[in-house]
Amino acid sequence: MRDRAWELIAWSTAIWAERLLLAGLLVSGGLMGLGTAWDIHWHWTVGRDWFWTPPHMLLYSGSALAGFLAFLVVFRTSVERGSPGVRMMLRSLLSRGWGSVAIGSALMIAAAVFDDFWHRTVGDRAIWSPPHVMGVTGGLIISLGTTIALLHAGRRQVLPPSWVR
Repeated sequence: MRDRAWELIAWSTAIWAERLLLAGLLVSGGLMGLGTAWDIHWHWTVGRDWFWTPPHMLLYSGSALAGFLAFLVVFRTSVERGSPGVRMMLRSLLSRGWGSVAIGSALMIAAAVFDDFWHRTVGDRAIWSPPHVMGVTGGLIISLGTTIALLHAGRRQVLPPSWVR
C-alpha cells in the first residue's frame, strides 16, 4: 500500500513538472512573438541602431528560455533512466518535439550572432536579411517542436485533450 502511494505521488509530481515545462514553452513562444513584433516596429520607426535593443532582448530571452527548457528535459530524462550517456541524452532530446525546440533555439541564437555581424559589416537595413530569415526559421522550428510536445502531452493525457485542441 505504501509503495503504491509513493508511486502515485511520483506520478503526480512528474505530471506537474511536465505541465510546468510546457507552460514555460508557451511563455517562451509569447516572449519571442512579442519581441518579434516589437523588433519589426522598432526597425521601421527607429531603424538599426545597435544590437542590444529591448526588442532583441525580449526575442532572444524567449529563445534562450526554450533552449534551457529543452536542456532540462534532456537532463531529467537521462537521470530518470540512470545513464546520462550522450546517446541517451540525444534520444530523449529528439523525442516528443523537444529536439525541434533545441535545434530551433540554437538556430535563433546563432542567428543573433550572425545578425550582429551582418549589420556591422554589410549595414543592410532590409527586414528580410539572411540572419533575419535564419532567425525566423529557428522560431518556426521552435513552434513546431512546441506543437509536437503539446500534442504528445495530450495523447498521454498529461494535459486535457480540450486544451491541446
